[in-house]
Amino acid sequence: MSHVDSLRALIFAPMGRDARLAAQILHEADIAAMICDDVDNLVDELERGAGLAVVTEDALAGRDFGRLYDWIGQQPFWSDLPFLLLTLHGGGVERNPTAQRLTETLGNVSFLERPFHPTTFVSVARTATRSRLRQYKARDDQLAISDSETRLRFALEAGRLGSWQFAVNTQTLTCSDICKSNYGRGAHEAFSYADLLDCIHPDDQAQMIEAVQAAIEGKGDYQIEYRNIWPDGSVHSVEVRGRKLIAANGDVTLLGVSTDVTERRQAESDLRASEARYRSLTEVLPQLVWTCLADGRCNYLSTQWVDYTGAPREQQLGLDWLDRAIHPDDRARTLEHWMGAVADLHPYDIEFRIRRHDGVYHWFKVRGIPLRGARREILSWFGTCTDIQDIVEAREIMKRSSDELADLVAQRTLALEAAMAERQQVEEVLRQSQKMEAVGQLTGGLAHDFNNLIQVISGGLEIIRLGDRVPNREKILDGMRRAADRASQLTRQLLAFSRKQTLKPEQLALESQVTAMRELLDRSLRGDIRVETHFDEGLWPVEADPTQLELAIINIAVNARDAMPRGGTLSISARNEMRLLAHGEEGAFVRLSISDTGTGMDAATLARIFEPFYTTKDVGKGSGLGLPQVYGFAQQSGGDVLVESTPGQGSTVSLLLPRSNGALIAAIQPIPEPIAVEVTSVRRSVLLVEDDDEVAALTAEMLAQLGHHATRVSDAAAALGALASNRAIDVVFTDVMMPGGMSGAELACEIRKRRPELAVILTTGYDGDAVAAASAQDLPLLRKPFRLDALSSALELATHI
Repeated sequence: MSHVDSLRALIFAPMGRDARLAAQILHEADIAAMICDDVDNLVDELERGAGLAVVTEDALAGRDFGRLYDWIGQQPFWSDLPFLLLTLHGGGVERNPTAQRLTETLGNVSFLERPFHPTTFVSVARTATRSRLRQYKARDDQLAISDSETRLRFALEAGRLGSWQFAVNTQTLTCSDICKSNYGRGAHEAFSYADLLDCIHPDDQAQMIEAVQAAIEGKGDYQIEYRNIWPDGSVHSVEVRGRKLIAANGDVTLLGVSTDVTERRQAESDLRASEARYRSLTEVLPQLVWTCLADGRCNYLSTQWVDYTGAPREQQLGLDWLDRAIHPDDRARTLEHWMGAVADLHPYDIEFRIRRHDGVYHWFKVRGIPLRGARREILSWFGTCTDIQDIVEAREIMKRSSDELADLVAQRTLALEAAMAERQQVEEVLRQSQKMEAVGQLTGGLAHDFNNLIQVISGGLEIIRLGDRVPNREKILDGMRRAADRASQLTRQLLAFSRKQTLKPEQLALESQVTAMRELLDRSLRGDIRVETHFDEGLWPVEADPTQLELAIINIAVNARDAMPRGGTLSISARNEMRLLAHGEEGAFVRLSISDTGTGMDAATLARIFEPFYTTKDVGKGSGLGLPQVYGFAQQSGGDVLVESTPGQGSTVSLLLPRSNGALIAAIQPIPEPIAVEVTSVRRSVLLVEDDDEVAALTAEMLAQLGHHATRVSDAAAALGALASNRAIDVVFTDVMMPGGMSGAELACEIRKRRPELAVILTTGYDGDAVAAASAQDLPLLRKPFRLDALSSALELATHI
C-alpha cells in the first residue's frame, strides 16, 4: 500500500452533511480523507490501508456489519485500527448503551459528541493517526527481526551449524534440530544438558566441563572439540563454540553453535596416513624422488637423493640443486627446460647428469608430473630421477655397431622377401593344381557332352552333303548351330575356370555367379543328384575373386557328391547376415550355404577337415587340399567358412563373404547378335589378320557373303606392312592370339597411333585377358566361334563408332 493510503481517514456517514463536513475539516488539516458510501465500500478500502475510520452513530443503526466485524477480528497481531465514533448531543458513553456495545465490538474506538469543534475533531484524528503510525513501525520492526532470524537460520543450516543456548541458572539446554543431529538425536527427541554430558566420550568429558566453567567465569569464549557417542554406539567428533551473555536481570546464558567434524577429522587422519605411506614409499624406491612448489622451487628431496649426492637436504632446496648436483654442461639446458614446464609450456621430461657423492656423474632420466587444481592450474610437482647410465652406455655400443646391424637387417630382409616370393609362388601353384583337379573331375562329363555336340554337327554335315533331297534341311542347320553355340559356351566356361591368375577380388552378384556356372556344376555331379537353389531377395553384392569362388563351390560340390554314393539333393542358398567381428564391431556378410543329404561327419573328422592333405577318401581319390583351399579363399577374402555336420544326416558348408560397399559393376557385354542377316549395300575392304588357314578361309567367305572384300595376312608385322601400302582398307579384323611376338591388342594399339580413323575389331577363342584388352582400348570383341549375323553386327558397330 502507498504511504497516503496507510494514513488516510475513511469516513462512513451516509446521512446528512456529516461526511462532507468531516472530509473538508480533515483536508484543511492536511489529513487525507475518503468518503465511503456503504459498509462493503468501507471494508474494501480498509483492506487497502487506513490510518483511522470516522463513523457516525446513526450510520450503525439497522445495518449488517458482519463483514466489518470479521475484518476487525482478523487484523494481524500488530494492528488495532482506531475508530472515531461521532455520537448525538447528550449521548455520552456512560448514558449510551449502544456506544458501550460498539466499544466492545470496534475495539480501539474514541467518541466525539456532535456538534463538535473542528479543532477538537482534528486533534482526535491526529492522535489516532500517530497511534496508527506506531503500529506500522511495530510491524516493520517485527518483520525485520523475523527476516533476520530467518537469514540466520538459513545460514546455520547451510553451514550445517547447530545452534544452542544454555541457561546457567536453571541448567537448561535448548538445541536446534541440526544441533541434536550432531549428537545422533532426532528433531523431536528430548536432549537435556544431562543427556549431553552422558553422551560425551569419557576421555573428553572432564575437559568439556572445564571449558564450560571457564566460559561462565568470563575467562574467554567457549571453544572446544570432543568426541561423543551416539545411541547406536558409533563415535563422532563435534566442534563447539559459544559466548557468555548476561541479561539485565543478571541471568547468565551461553549461546553458540556446534558442527559435526567427524568426516573432516577422518579425512585429516587418512591424509596423515597417506602422507606417511607416501614418505615410506619414496624412501624405498630405487629412484631419487623430489617435489616442488608451483613456482618451481624444490621443497622435498628423498633420502636416496641426499645419500646419492652427499650434500645436506637443506642445501639443495629451492633451486640450489642445480648448482650442487647437476653437471655444469647440463645446467643451462636443464634450467631452461624446467622453467618452461613450470610455465606450463611443455611436460617435464629430460635427461641430464647428476654428481654422485664421490664426484662421478651418472646420466639420469628425469620426469615430473604437475598436480593440478579445479581450474587446471598447477599446484605442485612430483617427480623421479632414474639412473640410466647403463642405457646410455648401451646406446653408444649400439651406435658403433649400427652399420653392421643395418647390413644384417638388409640381408635378412632380402632373404625374407625371397622366402615370401617363393611362398607366393607355391600358393599359386597350389591354387592352380586345385583348379586342375577340379577340371579333372569335369573331364568325363565334358567328353560326353562334346561327343554329343560333335555328333550333331558331323551328322548334320553328312546329311546336308546329300543336297536338296534333305526335307528338313533348315531344321538340321538350326540344330547344328545350337550345338556349336553350346560347345562355344562350354569352352569359354572351362577356359575361364582353369586359367592361371592371382587372387583378384571383384564385386559379384552371387545369384548371377552361381547361375552362370550351373552347367559347369552339373558336370561335376552325377545324374542321381538333384540341385536346388534358393536366394533371398535383396542379396548384397560381395567382394571376392570369381574364379576362386567357382573353385570353392566346385570343391564343396565334389565332396558332397562323394558323400552321397546313392544320390541325393544338393541345396545351394544365400542370405544377408550381420556378424560380430573380433574387435567388437558388426560386419556385413552374405552367407552362401551348400548342403547335402549324405553320410555326414563325426566330431573327430569335423575337427580336421581344414588340415592340408587330410582326406577320408580312398588312396588316389582325393588330395586332401579341397577344403583347405576353401578355407584359405574365405580367409583371404576377409570372410570365414563354417561347417555343420551330423552323421547320417548330411553336411552344410557355409561361406561368409564380405559385403561390397560399392555399387555392382556390370560385366562387359559382348556384341549383340541379331537374328536376321542382310547383305550390306556398303562394300568394305577388310584386312583379315588370322594365322589359321582354315579359319581365315572360312572368315573370308563369310565376309564375302556379307558383301565385303577380305585381304588376309597371317601376323601383325604383315598387317602393318599391308596398311602402309594399301590406304583403301576400311576395317582391320584381327585375332587376339597370334604368332610373331605381337598380339592383336598390341596391333590395335599400333594401328591407332598410325591411322586413328581406322576401325579395328578383335576376335578370340580364349577369353584370358582379351576382355580386359578390348575394354582398355574401347574396341569391339567378337568371341569364336561366331555366326554370320554376329560378324555383320560387329562390322556395323565398328564402322559407326
